Amino acid sequence: MIFEIRGEKLGCELQNYDKRKTRFVFIGPDLTDKHSLLKIISDELGFPDYFGFNWDALDECLRDLHWLTENYVVFVINEKNRILSKEPIGQKNVFFSCLNDASDFWDNINDALESRALLSDLVFDVYYVED
Repeated sequence: MIFEIRGEKLGCELQNYDKRKTRFVFIGPDLTDKHSLLKIISDELGFPDYFGFNWDALDECLRDLHWLTENYVVFVINEKNRILSKEPIGQKNVFFSCLNDASDFWDNINDALESRALLSDLVFDVYYVED
């Protein structure tokens, strides 16, 4: 699911996740270029070696995640207006679209893809934090 939340409420929300079963990905305003952003996401989610560091590869990997043992993937996006500030504005829109599409994918219990069947309990949440 996608959430917009005030910064002071974030801690309370994140406490609802079992830390042993959750993979957190924190994205802050210091990630101003595409490669740095994709590197952090790849590292935090343990993407396979074949990850191509492009938007199509991100979209594909966010809809797979078969290698994860956790039940929850939680993205926390701080100051989303400053993310990817060194890239053309369209790049930021593509990134947010990838997150939204992945969230929709994992929320859709009727999806018949094999990866969905293997990870039927996976929850993919995105928090856009506002101050």
